[in-house]
Amino acid sequence: MDRRWFHPRSGLLALLLYAAVAALTLGANPFKGETITPFDVLVSQRAWEFVDPEAEVRSYQRSDILNALLPQWEVAKKQLQDGQVPLWNDKVAGGGTFLSLNTNLFTPAFAIFAVTPDPALGFYLGTLFNLALAGLGMHLFLRRHVGAPAAIIGAITFELCGFNAAWLYWPHVLTLIWAPWLLWAIDRCAHRPGAGNSLLVAASSALVWLGGFPFLSVLVIEMAGLYALVLLITRWRSGDKPWRFAAWCLAGTGLGLLLAALPVLGLLYWLQQFDLGYREGRGSYLDLGHWKQLFPPWAYQVQRVEQTMYVGASMMALAAVALAAFLATVLRRRGVRPLPLFGVLVVAITAGLVFELWPMWLIGWLPGMTFNSWSRAIGLLDIGLVILGALGLDLLWRAARRKPLRIALVAIGLVQVIEISMFFRDFNGPVDADYYFPRTASIEYVRERAGPFDYVITDKSFVMSGTLGVYGQREWLAHYFRIPALQDALHEMAKRPFNSHRASASRFPASHIKYDAPAMADYNVRYALIDSRHGPGTPERIEVAAIGEHVALPAMPEHSYLQHFKLPEATALLGLSVRLATYRKSKLPGRVTLQVLDAGNHAVAEAAINAAQVKDNTYMDFHFTQPVTLAAGDYAFSLAYEPREPGSWRLTAWAFEAPDPATGLSIDREPFAGTIQYQLLAQESGGSAFRRVFMADGTVVLENGDHPGGPYFIADLQDGADSLADGTVQVTRYRSDAFTLRYVGDTSGYVIVPMSMTGDWRVTVDGAPVEPSLKHGVMPAVRVSAPATIRFEYRPELLRWLWPWLAAVAAALLAMAWASRWTTRPAR
Repeated sequence: MDRRWFHPRSGLLALLLYAAVAALTLGANPFKGETITPFDVLVSQRAWEFVDPEAEVRSYQRSDILNALLPQWEVAKKQLQDGQVPLWNDKVAGGGTFLSLNTNLFTPAFAIFAVTPDPALGFYLGTLFNLALAGLGMHLFLRRHVGAPAAIIGAITFELCGFNAAWLYWPHVLTLIWAPWLLWAIDRCAHRPGAGNSLLVAASSALVWLGGFPFLSVLVIEMAGLYALVLLITRWRSGDKPWRFAAWCLAGTGLGLLLAALPVLGLLYWLQQFDLGYREGRGSYLDLGHWKQLFPPWAYQVQRVEQTMYVGASMMALAAVALAAFLATVLRRRGVRPLPLFGVLVVAITAGLVFELWPMWLIGWLPGMTFNSWSRAIGLLDIGLVILGALGLDLLWRAARRKPLRIALVAIGLVQVIEISMFFRDFNGPVDADYYFPRTASIEYVRERAGPFDYVITDKSFVMSGTLGVYGQREWLAHYFRIPALQDALHEMAKRPFNSHRASASRFPASHIKYDAPAMADYNVRYALIDSRHGPGTPERIEVAAIGEHVALPAMPEHSYLQHFKLPEATALLGLSVRLATYRKSKLPGRVTLQVLDAGNHAVAEAAINAAQVKDNTYMDFHFTQPVTLAAGDYAFSLAYEPREPGSWRLTAWAFEAPDPATGLSIDREPFAGTIQYQLLAQESGGSAFRRVFMADGTVVLENGDHPGGPYFIADLQDGADSLADGTVQVTRYRSDAFTLRYVGDTSGYVIVPMSMTGDWRVTVDGAPVEPSLKHGVMPAVRVSAPATIRFEYRPELLRWLWPWLAAVAAALLAMAWASRWTTRPAR
């Protein structure tokens, strides 16, 4: 074994190698304003499609990152920038703790994201770091057993394997990347038991726990335990005394769990709120029929995250070589080396989990097996295949004495690297950095007006509920686990609000929103952001009477149009719709602008659409940003096309030709005998409490006229929110984890705070501690009878363990130092 590869400089070179492989495979150039998917999914949605109508999506199964992980990270980053320790996320489902593993804040990737000013660059660098560390960890582990060529090919394969390609942005990868590091640390501890290597075991196992996906953490720790057991047995059979190794390995594993104890306890505290009975006996999403996903061409035919397990055709062939050599060794009753035995056991055990070959009664008692999908063991299956593949390549390399044979093996290695890189690229690749949560006019409208307790509700135009957390908006329906009482409330706000069996993810059309539900006011849902074609106040289309023949007007941009029209009565106008023609072309550059003029030729409203959205011979809606109420009288609208690109681009409007030129249509200020085919988009009167207040880029903002505007007062818990009681409760100071309210009324009743109440919140009224009631089983209701100051402060029970935890860590380190000194003391 070449020890030079363990020199610090060699380790740095290896890290640079795997970072370069990751950067080349991802293909993004941050110096040219690029980042990586899954933001292609974001701009494919109606709310953002104006950014790039031609954006191609690599894999639609990445939305959880957009509405769950990144909103958490963005809110935590903003709090850190404000000098605040992230304790409470007030944007998600009424609020939730940050002190839990599932927030993924305890990972190096988040640290990189948090310290990088540009979030798109921070996300890219965090992902690059994860891949590079995955490759380096596997390289260091394999290099202890195989030569450099096999270690490099195996490390690159693990770095880009199917599991990492499919789950790249999820906590699954944040957890799995530390698995080879833990195996490497255990291997070092087995060869040289002592405090130093035991600390490596502790650090790597702590990072496994902190990855943020507890079930996979348990699987990795169990796999590491299996490797330690294999090493223990083989050393015992060879006559060594492995008890020193066992003691130091257990000490490191225990210290690692202790180092991660606070976030682990935070997860346990958090899970106490929820009923997880529905997860009992989960098993796997896959069965034996999915074995084909390990081989081409089937691996390329189904791009589903839960089924992706491919490690490359060459690696599978090399793994078969290693398996054959292992079986031959067993049959000849020769000594079996620990690593081949471990690789075979890992593949056999995890294949049984992935394809659900093991019965639940046999292994359901193991930690995590009952409540999670066994298909997530694909990550460990890939590790086992990579280990066997590297052993197979090393075996052939050592057997190939002639130069041509080794050149052939190098070629096989290059084919493996190229193929797995291309497979990885099918899932992940570069996108424009402008795709990273672009600002939209409708979201900006809400941001400028929403108060600290105002909530929004979105339809599927915004991917899934929770995405607006990145923009600092509260969403009751955000992607999150919810207590049963809150789930009941959300069913009152929307029909079939959940699109997952665990009632955490929400995606539904605008027609499923129950705009007139009393819960909308009770929970202070102030805004709805939806597809502009749906929802309350959908425009009433007033069409011009059809007269004359169907004719196309002289083309824009060389010509401009001015069409006069009359309003017989006052009208709330949302926009106009004009029938356009593109001369059978599509995706025209530039934009089309419509402007409404009054009788004095003054502009009273304007709207524009992206010319690329214009479809030939179709009515195109020009929505004003805000409804415009026009008095009865004479008006006109102009139409102009601005290509903004050189070329023979043409666009026209359809008209009804008339014999009399006095129809009110002018082309280039000259009368034209005809009328443009258009429709007035008028706002319907009456109906829902939600009214259209803003429209832009294909989405509309509806404001709830019944919203209470924040914390509100009611005389009895059975009463609903009263929008007329504005000013009775005032927010005098606000921070996500501590805020102060002032009740200025003189009537006995309750102050309702629109948030999720947990036991870690402390509430005082004029300095005296109180225990609030809960409205609808969710929102705190504080009893008041006179003007009072109400103080809310989040004091996590978990932080009470901070000093005992620090003391326990210090004691464990001191005990390890003493044990190391005692065990290494020379005998007299």
